[in-house]
Amino acid sequence: MGVEYFRHPDLLAETPQEMKARTMGWCCFGLLVIGIAMLVPFRHRLLGVITRLKGRKTVTEVVQTLSPSYPEIAGKKSWGRLRMVAYKQEQMLELWEQDEQETWHLRKSWPFTGFSGELGPKLREGDRQIPEGVYWVLSLNPNSRYHLSVELDYPNAFDRKWAEHEGRFSPGSDIFIHGKAVTVGCIPIGDSAIEELFLILALAGFENTEVVLAPNDLRQHPPPDLKDPPRWLGEKYARITSRLLELPEGASGETP
Repeated sequence: MGVEYFRHPDLLAETPQEMKARTMGWCCFGLLVIGIAMLVPFRHRLLGVITRLKGRKTVTEVVQTLSPSYPEIAGKKSWGRLRMVAYKQEQMLELWEQDEQETWHLRKSWPFTGFSGELGPKLREGDRQIPEGVYWVLSLNPNSRYHLSVELDYPNAFDRKWAEHEGRFSPGSDIFIHGKAVTVGCIPIGDSAIEELFLILALAGFENTEVVLAPNDLRQHPPPDLKDPPRWLGEKYARITSRLLELPEGASGETP
């Protein structure tokens, strides 16, 4: 008695040509998976190639273009820890560097070239407010509509926690320091200034750069008198003040 094999009804009418095509399809799929796995270690290089094919710039290309114009920055051998401080009332952005003795030195300062909103924290998308708090640089954008830009990690965990607690489902996003002179909640510093900042962060490594966004210099002046301030604002201002107190007052800008 012969052995009977079960065959799915959908395959009863499959011709040899269809079976061959199905086998080839699975082979091609397998080769695709293997190819993707082999490309993973080179994904950053591949993305760079794709970016160039689209006519867009990479961070490396911008660094190469800017370096001859800013030899004092491009020629710096090493960098310490960096911190940026933006004062909204004074409309000034400062760049500080920490040396091996953990002393902070003011390296650069640039005035804002535009301003929107008022003193006080950002609460929701579209309120035109520049955030206040302690943040980190998230990325560098060499293809900004505003020449070049530096992305901040607003909203951070603190902002998201309180936004959720208060039912603010859209606390805002896409906060940048950028060129030009227009803004709806970001910090514009003009094209020449953003070139300097972009180049410094690209060469020094932006990943560990802290950014303090202060309503004013809380070492010298009280915080702004806001109508109905959120209950968590005191905690946020205390953290800002602690960062400012680590910096020497009355410092003058130096070249890197």
